[in-house]
Amino acid sequence: MIQKIGLAIVTTLTLSCKAPASSEIQSLAECLRDNQVTMYGTSWCGACEYQKELFGGSWETVPYVDCEQQPEKCSRIEAYPSWVLKDGTVLRGSRNLERLARETGCEYR
Repeated sequence: MIQKIGLAIVTTLTLSCKAPASSEIQSLAECLRDNQVTMYGTSWCGACEYQKELFGGSWETVPYVDCEQQPEKCSRIEAYPSWVLKDGTVLRGSRNLERLARETGCEYR
């Protein structure tokens, strides 16, 4: 009986924590791509990995430059991660998805 109650509580808590629908994240990733917003990072950058995790399976849609693999494209990059907008504006540091959307002119939620 206790196990069933515990399962019900966990299930209720899980369902009540509204995670963004994957379609919302995919739409944000597509907007970043369409607006030519690119993330610059490295494989050893923990904050870069955090950014990738926020997008889940939609990460593959986000334009990304690995500065270890393509250092010639990273001469202006001073910190990882950096998001570079089409107009050349550089946003340094990790962002949650809401902030990233706001700063890039994309819709989210």
